Amino acid sequence: MRSHDLDFQRAVQAYLWAAPRVNAIAFWRALLDAGLSPLEPSLLVFDRPLPAAPADPNGGTRMIYAFTMLDLAETGPIVAEIPAGFLGNFWDFQHRGLEEIGVGPSAQGGTFVLLPPGQDEAAPPDAIAVRSHTSRIFGGGRCILKPGDSPEPFIDLVAGIKLYPLARANHPPPTRVVLNRDRPFVQSWPQNIHFFYDLAADLAVESDAVEDKTMHAMLAPLGIAPGRPFMPDERMRRVLCDAAASGAAMLATTGFAARLHGRQVWSDRQWERTFFPGTPEAEVGSAGNDERGPQGWYQVVGDGRYVFASTLKAGQAQWYSSAFHDQEGSVFDGSHSYRFKVRTRGRVQPSWSMTLYDDRSGNMIDADRRRVDPSARSSLLANDDGSVDLWLSPRPPAGTENNWIRTVPGQAFYATFRLYGPLDLVLDGSWKLDDIERVA
Repeated sequence: MRSHDLDFQRAVQAYLWAAPRVNAIAFWRALLDAGLSPLEPSLLVFDRPLPAAPADPNGGTRMIYAFTMLDLAETGPIVAEIPAGFLGNFWDFQHRGLEEIGVGPSAQGGTFVLLPPGQDEAAPPDAIAVRSHTSRIFGGGRCILKPGDSPEPFIDLVAGIKLYPLARANHPPPTRVVLNRDRPFVQSWPQNIHFFYDLAADLAVESDAVEDKTMHAMLAPLGIAPGRPFMPDERMRRVLCDAAASGAAMLATTGFAARLHGRQVWSDRQWERTFFPGTPEAEVGSAGNDERGPQGWYQVVGDGRYVFASTLKAGQAQWYSSAFHDQEGSVFDGSHSYRFKVRTRGRVQPSWSMTLYDDRSGNMIDADRRRVDPSARSSLLANDDGSVDLWLSPRPPAGTENNWIRTVPGQAFYATFRLYGPLDLVLDGSWKLDDIERVA
């Protein structure tokens, strides 16, 4: 029984550590299915917003995205020439951020050299060296469409990106751009014993991160090791089934009932910060298996929703926060009615959006195809003082249809508020979000 308990505890910890990686495996497969190749630098462009439905998880129906996938172990260092105006990130196969695109040194565009583990190639003097701890990496960016906007300018911007092996810098091949059109893009990852089969199959992805090597040592007694066939016996299958169920529940709890000190943005409000895994250079523990990584990853990435968290710099980044409880501290219930007041500060008109998500799957709530992400660019009815009341309920109060977000009775949800600028509203501490208030 003691060996059973030890294996179970190891497997649960392995589940929490590997959840971002198994999601990355599913994302990798989805990009392959969409027509990308990690050996031929290319870009997938979501040239139209994905619908708000559980089958197609996404970050916001007014967002469109572009992604690339690269296997640096096969291609060697890759050069990425990014034009001005493209905002995004590079991240590794454990969903750890590597480098921001379009802010700081690359605010006016820039050239990046993406380096695989263990390589320290000399980058050109005007290039930004990006060193990854995993051989497989991702890159991506997004564009916010205003009502009536065409995606063509964003597609043209992406077409200006150049990706090519450093070894072919003298004669770089063209970068292929693939338009997703209306094809579904589903990257759901298994949350049962198949989670461990996926992990075992892709554990050989090269990594030199200390925390990854530590977890590899914990996985070995479970029969999961690079280069070793994964063939669990009946006892181990039972252990892994139980561990997957517990790990999935713990991950959801960590994401939506966080107990981290400092999680509240303001001490007198319910809005919470989002915590992320550290960068690969962070000390062991901050990027490893503590609660910060699973919480931020599960809230923001979840089952396929990608948004990009930039450093908080006024005019260069976006800020967002999530609320899981109403003004009285009760979890949100789609059967009840709520009001959320978005206030402006003087003449400042912030650019914002508000989105509701199912608290178990992380997908946008299925509100019978009705929009669940109003924004400052929506046709909303404003109050005399310039504030806007959003109504979250199964049915709209009379005359509030434009400001109504339909909720689903019996389905719990949480809310994410995004602020696109000016960020000094939150940076100088003089502006706060109101709590979401339950009403009769």
